[in-house]
Amino acid sequence: MLGSSGTIKTVAQVIATNLDPNGTITAERLNALIEQTLQAKHFTELNINGLNQDRVDVFVPGLAILSAVFEVFHIQQMRYSDGALREGVIYSLEKTSKLQIFERAPLEG
Repeated sequence: MLGSSGTIKTVAQVIATNLDPNGTITAERLNALIEQTLQAKHFTELNINGLNQDRVDVFVPGLAILSAVFEVFHIQQMRYSDGALREGVIYSLEKTSKLQIFERAPLEG
């Protein structure tokens, strides 16, 4: 399973720094991060290696949502992908566009 978003990128980065050099996200690793965040009384007190300060305010809610997604969809593991929905849509449109050009081109011969 691939995921792409700021939250998934951040979680993968934190996991790569602390738990798994590949940054593979699993439910077990998410739970370990959640337990670590529960030690802080406020998100501003989070001091987690690999967590950029500009993502601290969205890290805990992102963990909660990602953990729920893992649980609801029975996801075993997830890796971060730089690609996003827009790239997938553009790629899909590009393929469709080429097919339409070929379909409309008159046959020679």
